[in-house]
Amino acid sequence: VLDCVCRCCVAGLQAGDNTLNVVCSLRAARTLVSGRFSDVSCPEARAAVLADYVHFLTTPGSHSDSYAESFHRAFFSDWQDDRPTTPGDILLFAENRSRLKLSSSVPDSQLDAIGCLPMILPFVLLSASANEERAVSAAVEFVKLTHPHPKVPDYVSIYSRALHAVVGGASVRQQAEHALKVLDAWDTCQSFMRKAARLPGSSEDRLKVHQNAVNHLGLACYTKGALSSLFYLAHEFHDDLRGGILTNTNCGGENCNRGAALGALLGAAGPGTGTGVPQQWKDELRDGQEFIPDILKELQ
Repeated sequence: VLDCVCRCCVAGLQAGDNTLNVVCSLRAARTLVSGRFSDVSCPEARAAVLADYVHFLTTPGSHSDSYAESFHRAFFSDWQDDRPTTPGDILLFAENRSRLKLSSSVPDSQLDAIGCLPMILPFVLLSASANEERAVSAAVEFVKLTHPHPKVPDYVSIYSRALHAVVGGASVRQQAEHALKVLDAWDTCQSFMRKAARLPGSSEDRLKVHQNAVNHLGLACYTKGALSSLFYLAHEFHDDLRGGILTNTNCGGENCNRGAALGALLGAAGPGTGTGVPQQWKDELRDGQEFIPDILKELQ
């Protein structure tokens, strides 16, 4: 998960630090594997992750990121009324809150954001051996608790289906094309793809085409546009993780959460394409060094 490449200069973070959202994702992964849930789509799995999330974000000095985006602030603004702390009570609070917000006639537009993706990554990745519907359900049922906006479940479903398929050996390029068609962005993307194909790889002119594409599709955090930009980059860099992540960074905008989800997608294809995460990036990931060995040990 490669959002650190995108925000190494944010106040409070050092090069190699992950943003708050990705630290939450890493913690979710550790909680799920240490809980040894046979099915991470079960309510108990969501309860465990939320309990760890609450403990983490109510512990002073637990992270270095100076920015907590809207969904964190909204969650704890509602949580502070009763301050539940046990897994069951936190899950009940989150479910009741979700039902209320999903049925609201005026949804909170700040919850319809690409920041919905990092914390669902472990739910999909740890459902690799499950069927597609169970993997998607694991992600969607959790995101309803953190991002209770009526449009978000469908967007998370699109991404989760693609990621689950790629983990199972499917082509990133084909999955990206399918997702862009579902998002009604494929025709627009093709014009930028044709322009990029006529230019030398890694050239400044080609980068400018990708930047224009992302600017047109969605530079900001709102999910549909950001997801369209993500899948455009996934299509263009389906066999080049390093190039894809660096281009995502240089496209600017909401490149952190977009980069995390793009990195997961391209990384999942690594065994098939032979283009995994560069070792230097792995070596310099501070949070990765803390969490990933424990996660892999639990999976053995």
